[in-house]
Amino acid sequence: MVSGNPWALRTCQADHVAYLKEAEKQCAQPVPVPSDVREKVLLNFRLKYVKDHLLLSSLDDTAFQTFSSVISYNNLEILTTLQHDPDFMKTLFERLGKETDVSLIESLARLLRETCELSRVLGPDPSRVIFYAELQQHGVLPVITKLFQYVDNHNIMLSATDVLHNMLQFAPKETRSFMLHTDSEKDKKRSLLRAVVVAMLGSREPGVREQLCDIIKGVIDTELESLAKWDKRDDLLDMLYEKHMVMLTKPLGEPADNEHSAALQNAIVDILTFCVEKHSYRIKYYVLGNNILRKTMGLLQSPFRYVSLGVVRFLRAIVKKRDEFYIRHMDQYEILEPLLRTFKENGNRYNMLNSAIIDFFNVLLLQNDHILIKATVEKHWDYVKDVSYVNVFDAIKNKYEKRKEFQEQSGRIPTDTADQVGTDVEDHVFDEEEDDEEEANTRSNADDGSRLGEGLRPIRSVDEDEDTDKVVGVRITPKHKRKAVGIKIQIGGDAVAAHSAKSSTSSSSSSSSGTHAGSNGLAGKKRRRDEDDTGEDADRSKRVKSTEAAE
Repeated sequence: MVSGNPWALRTCQADHVAYLKEAEKQCAQPVPVPSDVREKVLLNFRLKYVKDHLLLSSLDDTAFQTFSSVISYNNLEILTTLQHDPDFMKTLFERLGKETDVSLIESLARLLRETCELSRVLGPDPSRVIFYAELQQHGVLPVITKLFQYVDNHNIMLSATDVLHNMLQFAPKETRSFMLHTDSEKDKKRSLLRAVVVAMLGSREPGVREQLCDIIKGVIDTELESLAKWDKRDDLLDMLYEKHMVMLTKPLGEPADNEHSAALQNAIVDILTFCVEKHSYRIKYYVLGNNILRKTMGLLQSPFRYVSLGVVRFLRAIVKKRDEFYIRHMDQYEILEPLLRTFKENGNRYNMLNSAIIDFFNVLLLQNDHILIKATVEKHWDYVKDVSYVNVFDAIKNKYEKRKEFQEQSGRIPTDTADQVGTDVEDHVFDEEEDDEEEANTRSNADDGSRLGEGLRPIRSVDEDEDTDKVVGVRITPKHKRKAVGIKIQIGGDAVAAHSAKSSTSSSSSSSSGTHAGSNGLAGKKRRRDEDDTGEDADRSKRVKSTEAAE
């Protein structure tokens, strides 16, 4: 709203009062506002000037926070007044829809953008959602569609992208529904999604292009929580792939002779990577049916390395899907050949492109895609046969040779699909190890069962006057903790019931024999105690008789 260049006065003795008065006279009002709103706008301008220019180096944290609080409070009052002023909103959107003067449209778009920026003071509560819902009722989306036609005007494009980004965040269903509605009309100029795609392809500003790329990815991201109950997600994706994807990917086949074209191609590859990760059959049919992989592989020869890195990320996303159609398509058209040629041309330089390609083949090895592993060894091994500073290619060749050896020995052809990878080879390699493990477990169980009785020790004695059927606590060594749970011993007899949580037939029989040994040990101890008591009674009676005789 208020513009000026205060830094022009910093080189000499600045007359700050004169500058503020001159700036306030130039305060633009493309739409009339109430007088109290104008006063608060000018007050905020003065406060920001003092805070950011005059006292920037001398303000402490408390004073800085005080300035910021006053400015935020004024912004809240300005937004509240404008939001509830029907004349302001109505006049703003009417003039944006009918005006043809580019300079005036730029001022009106800037006013709309600054009004949306003021909504930050509302916070994340529903008040902000209500504000954007009111903007949608006033017709902000048709206005944004019109603003995207001014591709060559950086300020208009910046205002339009900022407002649309906020609409997608706080009114996601309404914005996407408007895109569906306008795309079904015959007049293509009214289509908002088409306007966004055209603006991204035509914009020469890197910042605006990246922001439009993020907007397109946000529109087609149907996995958002805010769209969980929206029933038109499939219609939105059908609209994208049927009407706009061909136009979006058209620059992939064109030569990139400048940085603008290279940055645009990189943005398109980024969108395709996002689609591969988020969408399923639609992007697969589009990639396979429109020869997208071969077009993107041509970008590996771009002099701009970030474009080549984007292509490697795209291939990595495809391989991680483990889809047989993708894998066989890559094998049929030898997609790995230009990738490995680029890797060889890059040499032994330890740069991001080298690391990205090595990481791609690491993923290929971990995914165990035998079709592409076979193609790497049989068709393109000359590109990597001399690579020794990493072992990923040697591991790929070893896996290929093991699979081939299994096929020759067993006479069976392993299944070369991405969904069922290497099962035959792994079964063949580990069969003997599994048999040895089972045999070792059987011997271990038998040994544990035979020694189970050795680990049982009574921890308390049983008196003669106690009941004959008691549960005797036993101490079990750590080796047998998982086998023996509890042992019930009947003192008066020889029957012993042993309970085990999980044991084989051999361990059960061994446990019973060990328990009998424990029972016999208890009986022997009781007999020895009875003999000791009998001897003590005899000695006591002899002493009594000798005492009586003495008396």
